[in-house]
Amino acid sequence: MKQNVLKTLLFFAAAFQAFGLFAQNDGDIRSAASGSWGDNTTWEQYDADAGTWVAAAAVPPSSSVITIRNGHTISLDGTKTAFILNIENGGVLKSDGTGVKNMRIANTLNNNGSFGASGSNERVNIEPYLANGTVTITSSEGTGNFLVGTIRANGLAETLEVLIDADLNLNSYMMGYYSLTSGSNTALQDDDNVTITINSGRTVTMTGSGAYLHAASGSTTITVDKHGNYTYNINGTLDMSAAGTSCIVEHSSLPRTVTVNVNGTWKIGNAIRTASAASSPTAGSVKLNIGTDGLVDASVAGGTNLVMSNNNSGKYTFFNITGNGVLRQNPSKHAAQATFRVGADNAYTPITFNRLDAVIDVNVQPAADGGKKMVNKVWKISSTADPADISLARFEFTADAAANGFSVADPTMVYYWNAGAWGTGIPAATSGDGTLQSPYRAELSSLSAFGEFSVANEVPAVLPLKFLAFSAKPDLLGRQVKLNWRTAEEVNTLNFVIEKSTDGKTFTAAGMIDAKGGSGINSYSFNDYNPSSGIAYYRIKQQDKDGKYDYSNLVDVSFSNGSKITIYPNPAAEYMNVSHPELSSGKITVYSLAGRSCLVQHIAKGSSQSVVDISQLPAAIYILELRTDSETAVHRFVKQ
Repeated sequence: MKQNVLKTLLFFAAAFQAFGLFAQNDGDIRSAASGSWGDNTTWEQYDADAGTWVAAAAVPPSSSVITIRNGHTISLDGTKTAFILNIENGGVLKSDGTGVKNMRIANTLNNNGSFGASGSNERVNIEPYLANGTVTITSSEGTGNFLVGTIRANGLAETLEVLIDADLNLNSYMMGYYSLTSGSNTALQDDDNVTITINSGRTVTMTGSGAYLHAASGSTTITVDKHGNYTYNINGTLDMSAAGTSCIVEHSSLPRTVTVNVNGTWKIGNAIRTASAASSPTAGSVKLNIGTDGLVDASVAGGTNLVMSNNNSGKYTFFNITGNGVLRQNPSKHAAQATFRVGADNAYTPITFNRLDAVIDVNVQPAADGGKKMVNKVWKISSTADPADISLARFEFTADAAANGFSVADPTMVYYWNAGAWGTGIPAATSGDGTLQSPYRAELSSLSAFGEFSVANEVPAVLPLKFLAFSAKPDLLGRQVKLNWRTAEEVNTLNFVIEKSTDGKTFTAAGMIDAKGGSGINSYSFNDYNPSSGIAYYRIKQQDKDGKYDYSNLVDVSFSNGSKITIYPNPAAEYMNVSHPELSSGKITVYSLAGRSCLVQHIAKGSSQSVVDISQLPAAIYILELRTDSETAVHRFVKQ
């Protein structure tokens, strides 16, 4: 929620400046012609006293709001800084060809033209230049082309978030710190808490064969004197399928953490190393998390190596999975891909296959043990391969996953979930001592099918219903809240009660829907026509036929009992701003009062603000219609 509010404020700060919707501020800078950034004749600045633009007396100062206008190409001749940098559609910023230059951004980079160019040494590096706060990289109109060299936070960063809200082409690296070489460049890194977030719906594509995330292939140990905590949130897509080796490893002597959270898609390139090559125990840590809709795909590049453990340092990293997150590998690509290093609830529960040539998806989730002697995890395996090609399936787990006296010393079975029940257990060969270094193993020489598996000394507890997804959103007109959810394994489910609350503690029923039943995936929807004003909390209570029940996760909705669409200024002369919920698709149409369509504009995917150019319309009263696949909102405005 805070990110969305911040993005809105930053967008309008940039949009107002770029489109002249409000009065310019004294000292604002814009391009007067194509030329070098370092030539003051390239620029003009706004003189508030005169109410006009005048020739700039000097190059733009670092605190400036700067606009590169349509038709102008600006060449960077060195490292430059802007508070807000707007590039209009048709404007270009590129390095001058003598080397890729740094563009320091202290607040917002709003590119609707071209940031960087395809010529030799014409890309531009992005250097977030802020101690505390947020630096946003966006394209408010969705027309920006980004050809970026590197993304690297400046050393002055303390608590900094870098929001990537645009599609980027990156041919080198992305990292949250400034340097791994001890000295003056790292003096300020000790207080780093830097987060880089790729927003949902956005893609960062790494195109260079040496491109990497966090650290380069040679940085197998991190020993720099000053270092902080670094987090990479992949909520959209990070495509590294053409990239080189990334070292996302812990610090040798400082208790710092590197975290990668994947709620979108991460396509891994040549190799990743997530455990330091240090020859002795290390102090730092690496956390790898796959969220409920996350996918880590190591199958797209040829020969992807995954180096995720080191006996000497005592570090054993794995992808901790929540919900329906997936690790995808192809065992034939590399020996390291035969083992899927996954876990749930921060417990290591990998699975290993023979090196067949097939793309395999693995998920692991906690399982209620129900008093049974079993491993309290369930593995879910899916693949387009023929199960008959499996000659090895080794389920692994540490001692803390054993429930109710389960022991590999007793007869151990692997069970397959089929048609809402566990089938006959298949005897498994066991080994291991239950440690990270040598987990317990339950090994089969074949599989008859893919699906969900459990390891136990007896028939495991029945799998409970799963909530695969749950969302609640107000409609565009502010009349209702629309709830949608998906489930699986409705073996004994009676119904679903929709509950809501204004404080997140005391809930009342808003409605009920009967369960469809079955072991497949079912989808449901419900409309709350009496939403509470302000913030409301929703959850789904799943009730079983035997009286047992469980709850979904909690979802909050901010509701104002009014339209979610706002337009301003009204009246307007040249541009109309339309604020709306974040949309995946939609269009804005302006009609005359006679019903004639005057202009149509499509909404940029994932955007929550649109700017409509009405400058060519005659002065009159018009109707603005915003339409999505399922909803329509209408507003009247006056064109001056």
